[in-house]
Amino acid sequence: LQEVVLTWTNGGETDLAGTDIYEAATSGATTLDNQDRIALSRNNQFLYVVERGNNRVLKFSVGGLFLTRWGTAGTGNGQFADPIGVVGAPNGNVYVVDNDNDRIQYFNSDGTYLGQWGAAGTGDGQFTDAVDIVIDSLGNVYVTDITALSANNRIQKFTSTGTFTAKWTVSTILGLAIDSSNNIYVGRNSASLPLLIYNTDGTLIQTLGFNFARSAGTGLAVDNSGGIFVTEAQNSVRKYNANGTIVLSFPVGDGNTNVTAYHYAVDNNYIYVS
Repeated sequence: LQEVVLTWTNGGETDLAGTDIYEAATSGATTLDNQDRIALSRNNQFLYVVERGNNRVLKFSVGGLFLTRWGTAGTGNGQFADPIGVVGAPNGNVYVVDNDNDRIQYFNSDGTYLGQWGAAGTGDGQFTDAVDIVIDSLGNVYVTDITALSANNRIQKFTSTGTFTAKWTVSTILGLAIDSSNNIYVGRNSASLPLLIYNTDGTLIQTLGFNFARSAGTGLAVDNSGGIFVTEAQNSVRKYNANGTIVLSFPVGDGNTNVTAYHYAVDNNYIYVS
């Protein structure tokens, strides 16, 4: 598989300005090794990539320029054990799901360690398999805990500094996204289960009346116009409207079937695919 991040316009055309492939081989960083979730800063100026193979976070400009990186393997402050999720906060901070350490760590935009919370377990504020993370416009943090063999198929809500405030149960979670109105979209790990939309208190407000035939990846993102981006196949990106109509579909890579679309970040102009 190609360890890269690709960009397209939100209309599906490849960005031909020479910035459509991000590789960490520039400015002293090594080649990307098993990158996972990606996230834009709230001002859409930076792209953050969690790199599981090297236990670190990489920061790029949205034009593809490598800016900085942070993290090493370990259990200390600012260290990671299989970092898997990342999100940018309204105040510019960056939150990282530190999966094997069962915690959330947060940093300023340049990687300075600020704090953490979490521990292994099934209680409030604890995790067995934390994966996806989103933040609403007020800075509240939502984290999925999805181990198939545990009772923790749930979403937990925290303040920006990690105080537990709410939780709700959702079976077979696969992907998490939030829109500009703070509606929370929950993907499902089955083609027979619909996409769910909750408010910030965990109340189900909509069950979309269509299913996604997801065959690979966990990509789920929502743009400011309500477009829903979902990984549909190993080398395909599809955009739906709220009625379930496909409004955009295009292959990932230049016809290379070994390129798999796993995760998305979306702004008004571009789609970023890891």
